[in-house]
Amino acid sequence: MAIKGSLVEASLPEVIQLLSYSLKSGCLSVTDGKNLGNIFLDEGKIVYATILKRKARLGDSMLEKQLVQHDILKSALAIQKKNKGKRLGEILVEMGAISQTVLDKELKQQIEEAIHTMLSWKEGYFNFEVDLLPSSTEQTVSLSSQDLLLGGARLIQDWQKIEAMMPPRETVLAARENMHGFDLTPTEEKVLSLVDGASTIDEVIKESKLDYQEACKAVYVLLVSGLVEKPKQPTEKGIGAADIYEYKTSGLTYFHSARYDEAEIEFERVLHFEPDDAEAHFYLGLIELKRHNGDAAKDHLERAMAEGRRVSALIDIGYLCNRLRLFDEGVEYLNEARAIEPDNVKVLLNLGIINYNRGASAQAADDFARCMRSSDTIVTPFTYLSAIHVGNNDVQQAVELLTEAVDRFPRFLAFKNNLGLLYESIGRDEDAENLYHQALSIQPDDKIALRNLADLYYRSAIYGAARECYERIPESERDVATLLNLGRLYLLKGESDRAIVQWQRVLELNPGDESLGRDIEILSTWD
Repeated sequence: MAIKGSLVEASLPEVIQLLSYSLKSGCLSVTDGKNLGNIFLDEGKIVYATILKRKARLGDSMLEKQLVQHDILKSALAIQKKNKGKRLGEILVEMGAISQTVLDKELKQQIEEAIHTMLSWKEGYFNFEVDLLPSSTEQTVSLSSQDLLLGGARLIQDWQKIEAMMPPRETVLAARENMHGFDLTPTEEKVLSLVDGASTIDEVIKESKLDYQEACKAVYVLLVSGLVEKPKQPTEKGIGAADIYEYKTSGLTYFHSARYDEAEIEFERVLHFEPDDAEAHFYLGLIELKRHNGDAAKDHLERAMAEGRRVSALIDIGYLCNRLRLFDEGVEYLNEARAIEPDNVKVLLNLGIINYNRGASAQAADDFARCMRSSDTIVTPFTYLSAIHVGNNDVQQAVELLTEAVDRFPRFLAFKNNLGLLYESIGRDEDAENLYHQALSIQPDDKIALRNLADLYYRSAIYGAARECYERIPESERDVATLLNLGRLYLLKGESDRAIVQWQRVLELNPGDESLGRDIEILSTWD
């Protein structure tokens, strides 16, 4: 059975520790969204690891380190070609070119480098397939996961990263049993000797009399390698209302500082003693919402409301239902909140958005209108209401609404851009141009206003001005249409090399684009 999850929820060191302690055999695949790595384990021992597209070649590595000569390697590769399935390292040992010790050292180093790279991936996903082992052509070793994790943790030198990943200083640490024989530094040995299952991290650091950052780094290394662990729950000893209050206060402090991992620990402590505490469930729901864990957030928020239908919780779960496309369910929650506070702007706004998304545009328009009557400083309803008017083919009413929005919020550029596009749709190009210039006078690098103005000039055959506006958009932020048009403008001026650069970017973003094919065909015949 596969084991899979997110690296945000379970760090890679934790996953490796779990598989190692469980004596699992199989392949752990890890991705950060751009790269894919595989770590193979056999009865809890790491035997092979590689990162696809960055796979290290044993022969190339040995050549670079001058462990073998080029002609020796060439002969070994020729032998391997005739003996399919035979490993290169094995052949080099049989030839006497290298010793088994040298081979094992090189293989170990390659595996360590691959795993250390993967340990730096803080976001992504993992998947473990049981009993899936490397192919017979791969040279394997047998390595301790704890030794590899120790080495990986020591590679992190950035103090801010270490500090961000450390648990709260009041966390009590416990040493794992039967964890001996590891190559620890004197600092790590000293810190480990002070971990007794009762002292907090702060107490261990003070007792060590080491430099604060040096001691924290040692604690971090011991945690990552799995030599020490933090208890899931605090020790129960005379817990009372004052302790619960302290946990909540710490949780709120961490939450409002965006330190969600630490906040989660504090609120989980509350739930350990008060499982139905509405406030703890409410903030744990918000934390899961911040992490985009919809189902977990919904569960906590619903449990928070079981103890009392708080308007703030009803709004958050309504918002969450909208994100999960549970529109009817979300409307029920938000209508319940409106029954409690009929003029609550957040309730009306979220109702308008969820009704708009489920296609009830008339109801959404009513919600947004009530929202605007309740507050003269809210911005969002203008955007949705104008879209509703356009959808109803009432462009003139949309223009009037956005004109009011531009007057009321003169520095809000989205309204100027949206109204400019509406002006273009009804042939008022000069008014649209003026709006785009107004937006750029406020924010000269606004890419939306630049693109809208450039497109307007391009369609009006004012090519010099169009080119100037397109060029002001940073290269990394140019979309396909911008790149195509800019390439054509370069071509009109005979600057074929610059046109090619733009179209190559188009090809990278959108391979097989038909417009690109036609433009390239034109360019190929250009003298």
